[in-house]
Amino acid sequence: MDELKSLDLLPRVKAPLGFEARVMARLAERTADRARRLKAFRISLAGASAFVLVGFVVARLFILPGPGSVPSAASFDGAGPGERVIPINEPVEYAGEVRAASRDSETIYILEQVSDVISADNTY
Repeated sequence: MDELKSLDLLPRVKAPLGFEARVMARLAERTADRARRLKAFRISLAGASAFVLVGFVVARLFILPGPGSVPSAASFDGAGPGERVIPINEPVEYAGEVRAASRDSETIYILEQVSDVISADNTY
C-alpha cells in the first residue's frame, strides 16, 4: 500500500503529442481485423456445412441403395418369385406368458444372491 501512496505524490504528466490518436487508430485496426476474421469464419463454416450436405445427397443418390426390394437369403439359394420363402425372424409376444405365469399358483421364483453382503433384513 505504501507504493500507491508514493504514486499519488508524483506529479501528473501529459501524454505525448498524438498518443491518443495512435491508440484510437490501432484500436480501430484491431476491431476491423477481428470483424474480417469473424466474417471469414462464418463463410468457411457455411461452406463446410454445404459441402457435408452435398456429400450426403451424393452418397444417398449414387452410393447407397435406393428403395425397392431387398434381396433375401432365399433369393440367393435360387428361390424364384413364386416359391415359398421362410422368414428368418418373427415377432414374439411375451406379455401373455408373463400374465399367465403370474396367475398360476404353482409359479416358482428362483432367488439369486446379488451381493456378497448377507443382511438380516432380507426376507424370502
